[in-house]
Amino acid sequence: MKKNLLFIVFSFLVFSALEAQVGINILNPDSSAVLQLESTDRGLALPRMTSAQMNAIQNPLNSLTIYNTEDSLIRYWNGSCWLKTYQKNCNECEFTMTLDQASASIDHITTDSAFAEITVTQTNGNQDINLIPMAILPTDITMTLTNNVIDSFGVASLSIYANIFSTPGTYPIIIQAICGDEVKFVVFNLTVDPCLYVPIATNQTDLNLQTFGSLPGPGNPVCVIAEVFNSVEVNSSSSSNTAFVVGNLDPTSHVGIINRGSILGRGGDGGSAGDILSGSFGENGFDGGNALELTTKTTFDLQGEIYAGGGGAGIGTGFSFPILGNNIFIGFGVGGGGGAANGLGGGASNGGGVVIGQLTPGGDATGGISALAGAGGSVGAGFDLAALLGIPLLYANLSGGLDGGDGGDFAQAGGGSNANIGIDIGITVLGIPLPIYQGTFPIGAANGGLPGLAIKTNSNQTINLVTPNLYIKGAVAP
Repeated sequence: MKKNLLFIVFSFLVFSALEAQVGINILNPDSSAVLQLESTDRGLALPRMTSAQMNAIQNPLNSLTIYNTEDSLIRYWNGSCWLKTYQKNCNECEFTMTLDQASASIDHITTDSAFAEITVTQTNGNQDINLIPMAILPTDITMTLTNNVIDSFGVASLSIYANIFSTPGTYPIIIQAICGDEVKFVVFNLTVDPCLYVPIATNQTDLNLQTFGSLPGPGNPVCVIAEVFNSVEVNSSSSSNTAFVVGNLDPTSHVGIINRGSILGRGGDGGSAGDILSGSFGENGFDGGNALELTTKTTFDLQGEIYAGGGGAGIGTGFSFPILGNNIFIGFGVGGGGGAANGLGGGASNGGGVVIGQLTPGGDATGGISALAGAGGSVGAGFDLAALLGIPLLYANLSGGLDGGDGGDFAQAGGGSNANIGIDIGITVLGIPLPIYQGTFPIGAANGGLPGLAIKTNSNQTINLVTPNLYIKGAVAP
């Protein structure tokens, strides 16, 4: 039996060599095939070995083929290297690419940015590996990729910034890497969280954003966007109040302010006249009010005005004599003008009774973004007190030169005042005036009030607040 089997095998080999064809499980192999295998339940098993075993083969024949157990790839020898079946040459680029994290969120409270690192390792070839970020993002979300060309090994950094007004949503960002014919992709998912929204659609006075929007206080940080609508005015009831305050939010909160309307500080009131005979020259002008006060980090989108209140003006003065039960005012008095917007003019009141002389109060400022400051009162007149009192032969001419300062326009100080009284006393003999005393006396001056602040930051971070700015009148200060 053994001899017969050996004979059959030998005959088969001789026959095969003569025919130069071998067929297994097929009687008539194709004429184009040296070896043709046919099976429906078994396959061809190539020699299986590690990379070290593969590389230890001495003088491998061109086209020698093995199965590499380390990378699970079929390799063949091309005369220079063990090529993988999909490679064209020994220097064809191969690399690996990984992300340190697959996703990140921007909540605008703890951060406005997201980051990822892409690690690239070249495993074959010597070409540069180029990284390209690809995404469809809203215009207010920006991304940057640094170190985007890697020669063998490196880490590229992806950074994304989304301001507080960015459209919320989830955005896939694809990082494409190209090296020769090798192309790989990784996907990073960015999520931008939504913020609370507080519309300010009607005129407001002494606006507190926290109470107006029913927002939580300390201990509950929030991201909130407040929008002042077009043609809406936010102002204050007095220069001691700020027109718009963010309020008592948690200090780590983030506020976005879209101002399409106007936020106007109240103008300072003008000073009122005093009575020099009672030791009171009068009042200085009062300071203007602030327009906006921050208590948290704030991002701005300014399309409307933020104006500081103007200072009120200083005043002139007046004086009186206690005649006839103190019901007669003899002299002059002026008030200072009010600052823009809506500052009240200073009074020149005598407390009632008969006035002998002249009283001129300061003018009130107007309101709105086109507000005009009030003008200060002014006196340039005189009278003969002796003649008014019916004293024969005696004359007592009193003259007043008093100018109350004008109120300040938005973000401007109020004007100062100056005042003097002229006295000319004498007797008349045979129609000829004989002076006894003549003189002009300055009776004091008053200062105008200072303007308010456009924005009081309280040292909080501001974003996209560009100064100087067309829409800002006044200082931006801590």
